[in-house]
Amino acid sequence: MAKNDSVKPDGEDRKVYGASFMTIDGRHLYAGKWSGEHRDWMYSYTIADDGSLTLDRKEDGNGLRWEVPEWTQGVAVADGRFLLSSSSGRNKRGNLYVTNKGETNLDRASVRCFRAPSMAEGITATPDGEAYLLFESGSYKFNGASGDRAINVIDGLHRAKLSDLTSLTGGKIHLGTLHCVEQEDFVGDDEILINVEDQKLGKSVQIAEGDKKEIDRTIQFTGKVSVKLYANDVEGDDYLGQQVLEPGSKDGIMEFAKDGASYRLSYKVT
Repeated sequence: MAKNDSVKPDGEDRKVYGASFMTIDGRHLYAGKWSGEHRDWMYSYTIADDGSLTLDRKEDGNGLRWEVPEWTQGVAVADGRFLLSSSSGRNKRGNLYVTNKGETNLDRASVRCFRAPSMAEGITATPDGEAYLLFESGSYKFNGASGDRAINVIDGLHRAKLSDLTSLTGGKIHLGTLHCVEQEDFVGDDEILINVEDQKLGKSVQIAEGDKKEIDRTIQFTGKVSVKLYANDVEGDDYLGQQVLEPGSKDGIMEFAKDGASYRLSYKVT
C-alpha cells in the first residue's frame, strides 16, 4: 500500500447488501447496512479457501439475514450472541445490544440493551474472552479540535468480559389493562402517561373513574424493569408512583396511588 497507494483487487467485484459494519466468525463473514431511519439487515457469507464469498441461504432459497437495530455501527459474534453497537450522532447516547444469534427477527431475539457513550462504533470479540468497543468521538473531527465537540469524548477503547455481556439478564413485560379506581381530576377525564424504563409508552390514556382501558403492549428489558405512572396536568405531570419488576414467568397487578388517585395495571413478565 505504501508503494502503490491502493490494494489491487483479486477477481471481480462482489456486490453485498451492505458493508456499513462487518465481522468474521470462523468461515463466515457478517455484513450489514446502517440506517438512521429504520431497522435494517445484516447478511452472512461463507468464505472459501480462495477468499471468495458465497451468500448463505435459508431452506427457501432466500439469503440468510438478521434484523438489526436502527443506527447500528458495529457487530461481533460470541457464545451464540451478536453484540451490536449503535450511534445516532455526536449529541446523543449510543447503545450496545446483545441478541440471540439463532433468531433473525429482532423482536424475538431476546434483546438485551444498555446505554453507551455517544458515537459508539466498531466492536470486536477476542479469542481470550474480551470485547473491545471503539468510539468515533475520539477522532480529530469530533473531539473538539475541529468543529463541535461530542458530548462524550472517548480517546481509548472500552473493554469488557464477553461473559458479562452474553449473560445479561432480562425479559419481556406485557402490559394488559389499566383500571382507574379513583381518578385525580375533579373535572373531565384523567390523562395517564405510562413510562417504561423512563421512556414514554406512546400517547396518554384518557380514562374516567371506574373505566378500564386495554394497553396491550409488550416491551423487552435488560436487568430489572421499572414502570411509572403520571397524570398529565397543565401545571406539570403528577407522579403517581413506580413499580420495579424482575425477570421471570409471573403475572399480577401493579398498584399506583397518590393524593387520592388510584390505578391498577395488569402485567405479565417472562
